[in-house]
Amino acid sequence: TPTEASCLDGDIAVPEMALLARLPEVTTYAFEGPRLWLVDASGDGHLGFETIVGPTWAPMYGGDEPMPEGYVTVRFTTTGVSGQGPCNTFAGPFLQDGASVSIGPIESTRMACPDLELENQLLSELQFARSYAIEAGDLVLLDEQGERIRTFTSDEGDD
Repeated sequence: TPTEASCLDGDIAVPEMALLARLPEVTTYAFEGPRLWLVDASGDGHLGFETIVGPTWAPMYGGDEPMPEGYVTVRFTTTGVSGQGPCNTFAGPFLQDGASVSIGPIESTRMACPDLELENQLLSELQFARSYAIEAGDLVLLDEQGERIRTFTSDEGDD
């Protein structure tokens, strides 16, 4: 049963009602990497949800941007973020409310390497993130203005 709270954005009511109308058709669920599929009796995965929690994400670099030589990963849990930069491991708190996120402060080990500047940039980008989107299975971190900070890819669920 839906609550009777009203949404400030009237455009959300139509998709919300469509979602609620389809929920009684769900008979089971399935996970595919970062995706949760709610499945009906015919086996169609007709409701898909994606999260940043769980998969291991790798930052994508492009254009003239320098690419670190080391193995770089980021992993989100329900309470924290951790990962491997080109030089150091790092960890910090992570909070999520819908698509809104708060990351950091992030602490890292203090080993030096040629890619330390790129690592510091990545850690700053994570801490500037205020929301996220999933585009074609890739994670996109967005700043306070909704501008793209960095895109991450995951190889989980591609089997």
